[in-house]
Amino acid sequence: MQTGALQQQQARSQINIPYEQFLQRQAYPFQTTNYLANITEGIGGNSGRTTTTSPVPSTAGQIAGLGLGGLGIIGGTGGFSGANGSPGWLSQAGNWVGTLFQKDGGRVPHRASGSACRDRTTGALYDPLGNPVE
Repeated sequence: MQTGALQQQQARSQINIPYEQFLQRQAYPFQTTNYLANITEGIGGNSGRTTTTSPVPSTAGQIAGLGLGGLGIIGGTGGFSGANGSPGWLSQAGNWVGTLFQKDGGRVPHRASGSACRDRTTGALYDPLGNPVE
């Protein structure tokens, strides 16, 4: 380069420096706004991708769900009550199941509805509502 061209280039750069600073000051609010918007929108390393996380179920919730599901299956297959109110298959599955809720573990005899009962001590006869029958 020649001397005149070099001096001309330096003069232009001296003039351009304030102009470039002016442009930078004008652009600063927009650059800052875009930068902050990108932070809040998550643009950056994950640009264009969305991630979804779901909470992990608790152990107690899983155990409760398993138990309720099991009870639902047993009930759906007639385990608690059979046809016409008869005992379900669960209560008939073993003698120990039937004796859990009976006094002294013995079987309660089936009585037809409406039949009278005799008092052991007095020998009096009573209907199912406890009224004496003559």
